[in-house]
Amino acid sequence: QFSGTMSLSSSDAMSPFHLTLSGTVTAAAAPSMTLRDGSLTLSNGSNDAFGSVTEGSTASKVFSVSNSGNANLTVSSVSLPSGFSLATSLPLTVTPGNSGTITVNMNTSAVSSYTGQMAIQDNDSAHSPFNVNLSGTVTAPPVPDMRLTVSSGTLANGGSYSFGTVDTGVTASANIQISNSGTGPLTISSLTLPNGFTSSLSSMLPMTIAAGGSNGFSLTMTTSAVATLSGQMVLGDNDTTNNNNPYTVNLSGTVATPPAPRMQVTVGSTTLTNGGTVNFGTVVIGAADSQTIEIGNIGNANLNVTQLSLPS
Repeated sequence: QFSGTMSLSSSDAMSPFHLTLSGTVTAAAAPSMTLRDGSLTLSNGSNDAFGSVTEGSTASKVFSVSNSGNANLTVSSVSLPSGFSLATSLPLTVTPGNSGTITVNMNTSAVSSYTGQMAIQDNDSAHSPFNVNLSGTVTAPPVPDMRLTVSSGTLANGGSYSFGTVDTGVTASANIQISNSGTGPLTISSLTLPNGFTSSLSSMLPMTIAAGGSNGFSLTMTTSAVATLSGQMVLGDNDTTNNNNPYTVNLSGTVATPPAPRMQVTVGSTTLTNGGTVNFGTVVIGAADSQTIEIGNIGNANLNVTQLSLPS
């Protein structure tokens, strides 16, 4: 601010002629930029992290650009390091006392770590460029890892399990354990069984097993009639990373007639049927007469003769 008197001398009787001069010099109108990430105010050259995010998820930051100056603030360009992209159209103009936003996305299409400097070019001479060091990590999503086991060992996907040969009427079942050795929950959503087989798992679906957990179910072969059974058990699940959807096991088993004795009665070379006749012929009183009856077993189990009844 300036002030003073100007004197003008002349031949005029009123000389000197005095004038009082004054004036003020003010700063030129200028913007003043402030950058924030949420409630965090960022200084020029500071760090800002996206943190750790899962592959395939959305990772974005919306930066607030405010102008506390007395002239329009113009953001003309934003340069970003590899792994980051700008989602805001530029230039961005912010009037005095107001704010705008700049959105930056981190690439989450693959597992990776990113770091580098974001440089904001603007017309605030005190803050151009405005630099922020960005960082972020993209991690693999948690995934399940499914395994089936029985008492005899692991049932690999595409493997086989045989019930062997079982007699009709005898229970034929196996206890199968589903384990999840992955990092995410395993969900069993469906079960398909071939003819002749049933399972308790059918009534337990959908079944979810936490990472590191396990659950069991029973698998039963029907033995009500003689048969040779085979087919594929198919489990639908969400273990796609390890190619375990579907998880299949080839089942087989034979239901056979149980061992049984079979009695054969012969007299000489004649085989007697049940209800048949042995004829002693005509015998003189007091004379001895006899027939030798052979009992044989042509079955596949022991024959026990427990009683003999004879007529008078």
